[in-house]
Amino acid sequence: MRGADGRTLFTLAADWRMADGFEDNLERLLTGPETGQVCTARAPAAHAGHP
Repeated sequence: MRGADGRTLFTLAADWRMADGFEDNLERLLTGPETGQVCTARAPAAHAGHP
């Protein structure tokens, strides 16, 4: 996702444990402690990249 200025990039991150199965991870993310984050970064040029 990109911000209105075309230079702010957004990504979502959460605690995903590769050793656990999909269902276990999903259950923990839905009912456990809130570990999600919204991360941002500046793009070197406005509206660069995809999409």
